[in-house]
Amino acid sequence: MRRSALVALLASLVAAAGASAGGGNNEQYKINARDRSAARAAVLQKADLWAGTWQGGWKTPDRSPAPTCANFNPKLSDLVVTGDAETDFTQGGGAVDVDTQTSVLQTAHMVQLDWQREVVAPGGLACAQQALAKMLGAKAHVVSANDLAFAHVAQYTHAYRIVFSITASGQSVRIFYDAILIGRGRTEIVLSIGGPDGLQQTIGAQELHLARLLVARIRA
Repeated sequence: MRRSALVALLASLVAAAGASAGGGNNEQYKINARDRSAARAAVLQKADLWAGTWQGGWKTPDRSPAPTCANFNPKLSDLVVTGDAETDFTQGGGAVDVDTQTSVLQTAHMVQLDWQREVVAPGGLACAQQALAKMLGAKAHVVSANDLAFAHVAQYTHAYRIVFSITASGQSVRIFYDAILIGRGRTEIVLSIGGPDGLQQTIGAQELHLARLLVARIRA
C-alpha cells in the first residue's frame, strides 16, 4: 500500500467492493460542460474543513457500479449523469478521510427514481455490508451497519454508519465510516467521512455543517 492509513485501506476496499459486485447495470454518462461545472461547485474544498493539516484535493470521480445482491439489484441503466466531480482529503497521515462526490443527472425525475431504487429501497445497506464483508476477508470485519439519524438538510437526505474492526500490526482497531446522502433538483451528493471509532463524536459534530455547505452550493 502507498498509504498506511486505515481509512485509506477502507476507501480502497469500498471502491473495490463496488467495482467487483456491481455487474453491468450502471448509469449512462453523457457529461456536458455546464453540469460538470455545477458538480464541481458542489464538492468540499480544503478551506471548508475543520482545523488541522489536510492533504488531498480533486480526484477522478468514481463511476464504478454499486454493489448488487440477489434481493437488491436496482435498475440504473435508464439514468443519465451529465456532470460529476469528486474531492478527497485526509488528515493525521490518513487517519481521517473526508470525501465528497457530486453527480448531476439529466432530470430531477431521475434523481427521484435513483433515490427510490437505491437509497430507500429495502436491502441496500445489507447488500453493501455483504459485499464489503466478502472483500475484506481476513483483513477486517464489519461490526455494525445502521441508519444514522441526521437533520433533513435537503429534499432528499439519508445517512448511515458502518463500523469496522481492522487488524493492523497485531492490534485490532475500530474505525467508522459515515455516508450522508443528499439530493435536490438534479443533483445528488455523497459526503463520506471515516476515522477512528473514538473520534465519532468530534467528527460527527462537523458533518451537519459540511452537509449544509454542500446544499448551499447546489446549482442544478
